[in-house]
Amino acid sequence: MLRIGTAALLLLVLGTPPSAADESRVLALAQSYADAAVRETYWPGFAPIEIPLAIHDGTHTYLFRHPSPPEEFAPLPDSDPPAHRMTGRHPTVIANSTATIGDVTCATLNYDAAMQARPLDAVTSTAIHEAFHVYQRREHPDWMGNDGDLFIYPVEDPRLLTLRRLETEYLRRACAATDEEEAAANTRLALDARTQRFAAMDDAFPAYEHGTELNEGLATYVQARVMGQTHPDLPPDGYAAEDVRLRCYQTGLSIALLLDRFQPGWREELEKKDDTHLEDILAQSLGAVEAEAPRITAQELVELKQAATNETSNLQELWKQRRIDYLNRPGWQLIIETPPDAPLWPAGFDPWNIQRTDAGILHTRFLRLSNEHGQLELMNGTALTESAGGHPLFNGVIRIVLTGLDTEPELSTDGSRIIVTTPIFTAEFNVREVESHKKCVIIHVPGSTGG
Repeated sequence: MLRIGTAALLLLVLGTPPSAADESRVLALAQSYADAAVRETYWPGFAPIEIPLAIHDGTHTYLFRHPSPPEEFAPLPDSDPPAHRMTGRHPTVIANSTATIGDVTCATLNYDAAMQARPLDAVTSTAIHEAFHVYQRREHPDWMGNDGDLFIYPVEDPRLLTLRRLETEYLRRACAATDEEEAAANTRLALDARTQRFAAMDDAFPAYEHGTELNEGLATYVQARVMGQTHPDLPPDGYAAEDVRLRCYQTGLSIALLLDRFQPGWREELEKKDDTHLEDILAQSLGAVEAEAPRITAQELVELKQAATNETSNLQELWKQRRIDYLNRPGWQLIIETPPDAPLWPAGFDPWNIQRTDAGILHTRFLRLSNEHGQLELMNGTALTESAGGHPLFNGVIRIVLTGLDTEPELSTDGSRIIVTTPIFTAEFNVREVESHKKCVIIHVPGSTGG
């Protein structure tokens, strides 16, 4: 009879153990999170200490405060705080985000080398930011922008970009002002610029900004409270035309900080009535603004307009060159093609890491697509998708291209299915045909009828 010692049994369950230094780093982060979670009330009703946290450090996934960890997680002996651990990355942990693990929604943290190089309190605040998203999804599911609208946001319009930068500058001045009347006057100018801009856009795009400010802006506000930050990080020259989502993090934070100033108790008010926009609460809090703030000068406005015109006129060429540069990367190429009647549908993507091109979207970190014939996943790599319809992603994808691969993609079979493996990409499909020539592999997926 084969007997397995205790140490060997633990190794089978836990997998290859991490180094003591690696594990202590993760446990120190978990303890820092627990300490910060109970330090103060960052938002009414939000208790981060009650929300499970999953941390992937590159080699293992750790789970803290989960009520019923899945079987792939084993208890970590003598850990403080108590933890469960599995070898590798849990498939749901793909970024600093949220994920459902064992039917429980958790905050997730990608504690990679770049994150490990940051100060511990900054990483802690990021983890609480993600925990706040768990709270939001439970209590305020409508606090969210449709990231599908981000792909078609009118970044090419120079007038809209000018108004956006006017608004950003006045918000920056309002948050920096020490005089209350000056802060209120600049806030009013910022809201006036926003009103003009939103009136000139399709309703979907103001809705995107409103939802993203409630979602990411308020999570950034909670994160700022953890860090003791009292001012937003608004650049004096505004944001690049394509940085729509990034800007919403800081405009949402800016409005929240101004509300702290002009209407204490606004957070409790929003909790009771969450079907409103942050800017509407801010406008009501100002009342009648008597003071006048110095406006941007006529010369400054001319310069803003010229800069916006220059940047937007170059976007089409920038998008074209992005695609050309990507397709011309040296190395192996992998192409997966489907007929228009059986496109691949998005099952997950990272809105932080997408770039437009003149003929498709570059996904520069993560993507999942699937259809009736199979599925694929990109992780920590780049791929170009070409759309089946008017929307760059949400009408389906008929072609995905990976370039610059160091080695030939590995193909294997499982019955009628082909499994594709590269260091950054995996796929499994029923396949009609496979071509291979000149360091390029092309996989043709059948149509909806299998042909």
